[in-house]
Formats: sequence, structure tokens, C-alpha cells
Amino acid sequence: MCAKPEWASSEESAVTARAVTADAITADVVTADVVTEVRREAALLKTGALQNAIFNSANFSSIATDEKGVIQLFNVGAERMLGYTADEVVDKITPPISPIRKRLSPAPRP
Repeated sequence: MCAKPEWASSEESAVTARAVTADAITADVVTADVVTEVRREAALLKTGALQNAIFNSANFSSIATDEKGVIQLFNVGAERMLGYTADEVVDKITPPISPIRKRLSPAPRP
């Protein structure tokens, strides 16, 4: 069996060192990406919680429909103001003449 030349082992060590360094850099980048993503998700959850708290406030009513008139959002304030629960009206089409439309329509002017 032939002995490896002396330069081969130092060259292999340099290649191995570069590979280990590249792996470490890759691991650092991946770790930074994961930390960034976790922070983004935490911020999004916090924002969502704030939006839900505002939306579910009983101090105002909020009703949202899609382009077809199907109610998508109906908050606690709307429930109190109109006397319907969200379960009764969400995912249902609001007919042109309904108690909800009548209650939401501005009062006739004299």
C-alpha cells in the first residue's frame, strides 16, 4: 500500500475545514431564518389577537359581506344592536328587504 504524500493530508484537512466552515455558516443562516420566522409568527399572532379584541368589542357594530351579499363578519356589537346572533346570520345572504337591512337603513327624512 502506498503512503499518502504529506501535502495530501494537509490539503484534505483544508478541504474538510472549508466544508465544516460552510456547514456552520449554513447552519447559522438557517437558524437566523428560523428565528426570524418565529418572530414574524409571534408578531402576527399578537396583531391578530388585537384585531379580534377590537372586532369583538361591544362598543360598536361591525358587519361585513362579500360581493354577493353573504354576511362574513358579524360582531358582538351588531348582535346587541340588531338582536341576531352571528350564528343566525353569518354565511347567509342578506335579502334586499330584511329586518337587518331595515334596521341598518337611515331613517327617512321628513
